Amino acid sequence: MAGDNCIFEGTTGLPAVLTQRLHQQGLTLALSEQFSGGLLNLQLHRAGAPLVLAVSAMSDDQVSVVLHTPRGGMGQTVRYRASHHSM
Repeated sequence: MAGDNCIFEGTTGLPAVLTQRLHQQGLTLALSEQFSGGLLNLQLHRAGAPLVLAVSAMSDDQVSVVLHTPRGGMGQTVRYRASHHSM
């Protein structure tokens, strides 16, 4: 989407550059984060990125899910026990 390399100068940050490219190409973004606690979702949302879904692992037993709609975001943090879902 952003090409092989994405280089930018000045005060425009990477979230703004990605947002611009998403809008130019008419794309939306579903995001999954594991170690950043939702920081990438927050930065892209603030830049106006066309996000549709964001999932973040908040801790060892919590997952945060945010569904982005034209009316705003709807989120839920879910607690689970990995031992119940292990194979």
